[in-house]
Amino acid sequence: MELVPRLQRFYGGSPREWLTLPVSEIELFAKMLPRLKGEENIQAWQIAAAAAGTLEKNDRMFLIRTWRDQATPRSRRQRVSAEQGKIMLASIGIKVIECN
Repeated sequence: MELVPRLQRFYGGSPREWLTLPVSEIELFAKMLPRLKGEENIQAWQIAAAAAGTLEKNDRMFLIRTWRDQATPRSRRQRVSAEQGKIMLASIGIKVIECN
């Protein structure tokens, strides 16, 4: 059965576990395979484009920030107050104008 190795690749589990599931559940998992493969293909293209230098700098940096955010656990992401943000921006020469 060709489907079982594909399901294992994306979802894990042993062949025995997959073969003992009800057919309706296997069909639900199998239905998602094209979408998962499409997501992988898009990600592979993004990686190749970023590495090859074919993206505009802003687009490349957006991808890298996105990947970095995805790799950083939420608990480790720093939150800064508005005041801390103003200080950080001022330290690199950006003037903050407050609108009331």
